[in-house]
Amino acid sequence: MNTGWLPLERTLGPLLCVDFMFMGRSGQIHLYKHRDTRRYLNIAPDGTCFRYSAQGYQPIGLEEAIEHVFH
Repeated sequence: MNTGWLPLERTLGPLLCVDFMFMGRSGQIHLYKHRDTRRYLNIAPDGTCFRYSAQGYQPIGLEEAIEHVFH
């Protein structure tokens, strides 16, 4: 797997990665778009999740990030 996928694979496991597209990076944050919900899961290499807002990328908890992307 390409190193761009490592944060997602570590966070969700390899089986769920097939439902995402790697969209690139914003600084150190990797941007992944879910193919069905079209929502983003943004993850730094250390596993910190982020949500984009008018103030830029703001850290959020993993549970909140997963809830956002899958629902």
